[in-house]
Amino acid sequence: MMFLQTLTEKFAAFKREKRGNIAIIFGFAAVPLMLGAGIAVDYARGVTAKNVMQSAADAAALAAASMSNASEADRIAMAQSVFDANFKTFKGVNAGNLNVTFPGDGVRVTYEASVDTVLMKLAGIQDIPLQTETEVNLPAAKKAEIALVLDYSGSMDQQLNGEKKYITMKNAAKQLVSDIAQSPAASSIKIGLVPFSHHVYT
Repeated sequence: MMFLQTLTEKFAAFKREKRGNIAIIFGFAAVPLMLGAGIAVDYARGVTAKNVMQSAADAAALAAASMSNASEADRIAMAQSVFDANFKTFKGVNAGNLNVTFPGDGVRVTYEASVDTVLMKLAGIQDIPLQTETEVNLPAAKKAEIALVLDYSGSMDQQLNGEKKYITMKNAAKQLVSDIAQSPAASSIKIGLVPFSHHVYT
């Protein structure tokens, strides 16, 4: 009887004991906390890789689109070269295949890859799949209208490299108009001048 009473008292004392609770709780929470941190770190790596891939794919598509007179094989080779130059230095990404197609009057570039995880492996996730796609239209000859807004306010009367600013501006504007007038596309370009100070001069 005495033994049972002593055992009951000890059990009751054990239930009232609070020392070490934090350590026990932290022990149970350690795994999900580590997993949460791992998800954040690996996700950030995946976002960074996706941004680099997107920029490389955009550059590749623009390069292929600029070679409108070349063969498809040459344009694909150029797209691959530009993509590799912008993406080859990124570490931790399992390389995929660049796919270049020419729908209608445009260029479409797609790329699929994956990023190896570090801490997410604890949850059985070995990698993060990545995919990017971009499409640009081929450049075409179109008409353009250019407006040169020329500042003639008081500050333009100041000197810059030994010459008043408005004189430098005037000469630069004249040179630009002359260069455009001598270009092959001159007939499809209109140029307007808008001089202003406190108000627009007509």
